[in-house]
Amino acid sequence: MIKVDTYKYIKDLHIRERKSIRQISREVGLSRQTIRKILYQSLEDVTTYKRQAPPPAPLRNQFGAIIRQ
Repeated sequence: MIKVDTYKYIKDLHIRERKSIRQISREVGLSRQTIRKILYQSLEDVTTYKRQAPPPAPLRNQFGAIIRQ
């Protein structure tokens, strides 16, 4: 997994130092495809956590009617 610092570093190299994707790829040691994906992603997408599946419902919701009887 690539750390947020690496994302920032790659974006810095591309924007401030005007390095090409190929140069960044050689320097960082990641593939050009990965560098390209990082450059086209916003930093907010990287720093926010997204669940793969919704959280399970609490057991009290499933058995609430039975308990109340």
